[in-house]
Amino acid sequence: MALDMRLRGREAGDHGGQPLKLYGARIKQMQAEIKKFKHVRNHEIKQLRKLEKLRQKSPSDHQMIISFPGSGA
Repeated sequence: MALDMRLRGREAGDHGGQPLKLYGARIKQMQAEIKKFKHVRNHEIKQLRKLEKLRQKSPSDHQMIISFPGSGA
């Protein structure tokens, strides 16, 4: 009985609530989100490295460096 119901569901295109066609689109969407996240993360890491180099170069300007406009602080 249960097997018969599962087969009928597949015939009707019911694959766990979503048709298989949507999985490809969803995967592409998730990959794009991951790519965007990695880009933003790498950009922030690069900015922090620049800030750290600046701090090491001029420790006397520490207060000015902390209030650096691009640091997000």
